Amino acid sequence: MISKVKIIGSGLIGTSIGLALKSAKIKLEMVDLDPNSAKLANDLVGGVNLTEPEVVIVSAPISNNLELILESLKLY
Repeated sequence: MISKVKIIGSGLIGTSIGLALKSAKIKLEMVDLDPNSAKLANDLVGGVNLTEPEVVIVSAPISNNLELILESLKLY
């Protein structure tokens, strides 16, 4: 079972996914280009700093997704 998830993009969709994962007791981290949005989302979902997530969910505007996916692939 998946236990650690990183969500890139803390808007409406990303935060909603985060809240659903929180209710399933999954550890998660929310990241966003806007530090204030990321902090608010992490506060809502109980986010923690994950060094090795098992799954990365990209929930950002479509125009940013390719760049974000490529950056994530370099990290993990």
